[in-house]
Amino acid sequence: MKKTLFVLVGIALLLSGCFGNPLVSAELVGSWSTAFEGQDGAPNMLFEFNEDGTFKWYQDESVTSDNYYYGNYTVVNGEAAIRAAEQATGNSNLETQLQDYGFAADFNDLFFVILQQQGVMMDGVETKYQTETQVPLILQLNGPKNELYGVNYNTFTRYFMTKI
Repeated sequence: MKKTLFVLVGIALLLSGCFGNPLVSAELVGSWSTAFEGQDGAPNMLFEFNEDGTFKWYQDESVTSDNYYYGNYTVVNGEAAIRAAEQATGNSNLETQLQDYGFAADFNDLFFVILQQQGVMMDGVETKYQTETQVPLILQLNGPKNELYGVNYNTFTRYFMTKI
């Protein structure tokens, strides 16, 4: 499974070097206030997806100078997102599972995002990872184009995201 994920990331990085960065979606670029499903009262997180394929994942949206992960990300969109996610996760029943999680059956607005965490800034101390940590996110535009519903496929944590 990890080998497949690394192959997908390698292909994405190769393509991004040859053709600009086609694996960054304009619809995702920006800042997203993020709440956990069932975590009422917890501070919202903040995801920042940049046009250059970099991201920051803040643990509290009100604190953007500390307590965040950073690195690069790649995106696969639409029907190809399901196939890439199935291959990377080894789950051939992913389409049904996503519908059980509340994703719409129309996958045109679906994104498979791979966060390649390169380091963390925690309590004022930066730690660069020796090996990138892969975090697969499955996101879907929900209703207006400024809302996303998603799941972290490592932890199965569900997110509600609003573009700010």
